[in-house]
Amino acid sequence: MLFLILSLFVQFTFAQTWSAPSVINDTPGNTEYGRMLKLTNGDWLSVVTINNTTLPGLDLQISRSTDNGRSWTPISMISESGREVDNGQMQLMPDGSILMSCRSVIWATSFRLPVYRSTDSGVSWTYLSTIDAKEGAAGTIGAQGMYEPHFNILDDGRLAVMYANEKHVTENPGYSQIISEKISSNGGATWGNEIFVAWEPAETAARPGMPVWTKMLDGRWIVAYEVCGPHNCEIYYKISNDGINWAQGLGTHLPGQNGAPYVLSASSGRLLLTSNNGNISISDNYGATWYNGNKPWGAATWPDLRWSSLYETGANEIAAVTSLNKSSGGSNVQVKFGTISGGPGSNLIVSGGVYKLVHKGTNQCLDVASNSAASGANVQQYTDNGSTAQRWVITLQSDGYFKLTHQGTNQVLDVDANSHTPGTNVQQWQDLNGDAQRWKIEPTGGGFFKLIHKGTNNCLDVVNNNSAPGTDVIVWTDNGDDAQRWSLVLTDVPVINGGTYKLTHKGTNQVLDVAGGSTAPGANVAQWFDLGGDPQKWIITLQEGGSYKLTHRGTTQVLDAVSNSNADGADVIQYNDIGGDAQRWILSHTGGGYFKLTHRNTNKCLDVSNGSSAPGANVQQWTDNGSDAQRWRLDLVPGSLGTGARISLPGSNESKGEILVYPNPFSNHVSINYTAQNEGSVKLQLLDAKGQTIHSVYEGNMKTGENKTFNIENPGLIRGLYFIKISDQNKVQLHKIMMAE
Repeated sequence: MLFLILSLFVQFTFAQTWSAPSVINDTPGNTEYGRMLKLTNGDWLSVVTINNTTLPGLDLQISRSTDNGRSWTPISMISESGREVDNGQMQLMPDGSILMSCRSVIWATSFRLPVYRSTDSGVSWTYLSTIDAKEGAAGTIGAQGMYEPHFNILDDGRLAVMYANEKHVTENPGYSQIISEKISSNGGATWGNEIFVAWEPAETAARPGMPVWTKMLDGRWIVAYEVCGPHNCEIYYKISNDGINWAQGLGTHLPGQNGAPYVLSASSGRLLLTSNNGNISISDNYGATWYNGNKPWGAATWPDLRWSSLYETGANEIAAVTSLNKSSGGSNVQVKFGTISGGPGSNLIVSGGVYKLVHKGTNQCLDVASNSAASGANVQQYTDNGSTAQRWVITLQSDGYFKLTHQGTNQVLDVDANSHTPGTNVQQWQDLNGDAQRWKIEPTGGGFFKLIHKGTNNCLDVVNNNSAPGTDVIVWTDNGDDAQRWSLVLTDVPVINGGTYKLTHKGTNQVLDVAGGSTAPGANVAQWFDLGGDPQKWIITLQEGGSYKLTHRGTTQVLDAVSNSNADGADVIQYNDIGGDAQRWILSHTGGGYFKLTHRNTNKCLDVSNGSSAPGANVQQWTDNGSDAQRWRLDLVPGSLGTGARISLPGSNESKGEILVYPNPFSNHVSINYTAQNEGSVKLQLLDAKGQTIHSVYEGNMKTGENKTFNIENPGLIRGLYFIKISDQNKVQLHKIMMAE
């Protein structure tokens, strides 16, 4: 069977544009150190440091946003008489309360890290505990302070905090500053022993500080911090398996960043890190390598820009927060919004791919009862039987959510009446293109996902985690239980014939590129940073025998191995389309949304030389070794759905026929151009996903080589999978097509 179907890999690059800034807090004077926290009801809180109140020193002001961070209203203040409070950071607790950590100082006299608690969403605060402290007579203890606390909840549910610590300067060895960690087993009421996180006995003058840490999608923890003193506040980071045990030393240096880092792990697993110089660093492999994103604040840098932070505010949306100097004097705290998706988790989802969803708690499959075609048919779990009743086409929507279309019935996964009530039934329904039929697919680690309903923010759930086949599937409040965890098993990876693609290398995250955008036959093919232009786009068309031709969009030349050589390391170039096997490639899915491209004539793979991460590294052919150097992700270029391609049908050289179905995917109409391969009766039909005939295209006699074109206006079709069926006296053939709009 030949495949003609939409395939869009879910992988985005970092935002190329940012929104206009919104002001979080513009209190007269210096307003700095903005931090945010999302509440369970979807509201956001922010805390900033201000210095213009009637009280001496610095204070913390808390504001609320009910429109996802676009506007803010002050709701409360934390002040300590005669002391400066700064470095506020909030943590949402499992019971719904909020903890605020901060530093509280009387310089050279008293250093404390107090914890405040709110049970009314930040409107009021009460003192709870002190994490650490250093007290002395007035003016006697100098630089022996504690600063910049940052909370997290560990895997075992305990509360932990990291902070910069100067207390050990008088000891032997006498560290100028280290990063410390403490753990609370009672929700922050008391604190355990100090844990060293970043310290180096051979470099006691080094000053690791301003720690920000987060759990990564792979289950490990990463902490980023500045190292001042001899290291000039450059940024370093460390990774721990449990967030408790940390290797001795200063960690790994991250070039291009300086002063006051902030690291974010997006729900897809992508890491983003910023600092006082305004740069953004990105890692799609859990900190193994980094590359540069664009700067949300343009040319602004230290000291006009400082104390930045990053947050995920929605599907494919990130907020960049910073303190900026004002032309009139002083500073305020602002936020910009940009789009962001992709990363190691999102690579597991192939939009347009066919999946079975296997429940973690019971190992049964998401199933439509009796494979019923009725709107409102119940969705349940059932023993894996390999049928279409348990197969779902997952497609990315323009809002960043996904639609799950049942392969057997062409209806979509739906929450009854879009009800917000936990326990509401999940069903299939005709595609109404609404929020009741949209799902966020969020990696939870270990290869599992939770599916969050857009309309209600509840999770896809099996009632009581019951293992009985036929147990009902519902939506329920997110509780982190295995009843809300699913593995997504890819069962069919389609590639659109005639679609324009960007090929992204797995090992380096750079794209297949014609060097210098050259139009010359024989120009070299290499990898390069994604610039978005035609030199990095390829039209993929299916050829006879199941191989593909990759035509360079910028020059209309094709991907070619030099001289059709069988040698490992033979160069890959672009060349005029001469139709030989030197210009044909076999596309094989290797898992996780990646392909290997095998040269049809030489059986060698498309390969980046030595797996190099250098921009401009050569692309060659090499014996299949299974490495990431030979793995490529195929990203369909938005707005460039294929226009179709002519396919030779099986037959002798004298009697080959051809079919062209275009456009594919189609919207209002589809055209079929058919050239008969044998004389006699021919029947062309349009079938739905269940194989039922919904439109008779043509039935009659044709002569060998005779050509006919048939135009089909949309006969009340809905979006989804269809087949063109060709029957003649020798055989029956099916060709997949997709209605996209």
